[in-house]
Amino acid sequence: MTNLLKKQKIKYLLILVLLFISVPITFGQNLLTDIKNKTVSECIRIEMEAGSSFIENKNTYLSGKGIEQPIRFLRKDTILPDLIVAYFYYTDSTIAYIKYEWDVKNMDNSDNNPQSEEVQNAFIEKYQSLEKEFTIKYGTSKVSGNLTDMELINQKAGLRKKNIWLTNDNIEIEMYIVITNYYEKKGIITYSPTHKIRVYVRNKN
Repeated sequence: MTNLLKKQKIKYLLILVLLFISVPITFGQNLLTDIKNKTVSECIRIEMEAGSSFIENKNTYLSGKGIEQPIRFLRKDTILPDLIVAYFYYTDSTIAYIKYEWDVKNMDNSDNNPQSEEVQNAFIEKYQSLEKEFTIKYGTSKVSGNLTDMELINQKAGLRKKNIWLTNDNIEIEMYIVITNYYEKKGIITYSPTHKIRVYVRNKN
């Protein structure tokens, strides 16, 4: 373990200890999108309230000047793979951006791991639910791709869609989904099945 990761682990533990003796607040399981002036301490408390598990960083993340190593958590799910939440924050502890990720490869990193129709439908339903929620809250988004041509799931490019919202507080929400059961191995190149949703919430200020 590098000195940087050791320092980060100590820092995480100190923050968690301080939060355990703080007065709890309830945020529930919703994704946090209002990150203006939010601090990493507030975000850790959200995860505590959600019953999340802390994930130690095994790698060093290069996220930009002044941005610390992320604090990551795992939220249990049922049909979908468990949600991994990563909070990236500035040296003053305010949030730079959040990454939410449901990805089968986080749970099963084998080359050929096609998913059932039930899992694929769960991904689509989750994406559509988030899209509806963000559209109600933030209005029309920039859209590319669609989730209607199910035949694309068995093709290399896969079924894809991407939405981007920009809030009045200059917070950018970028969300995309990729679903494909396509598998092919050509020499050193492997095309593996992919099933994932990612949501980035970025403070553009």
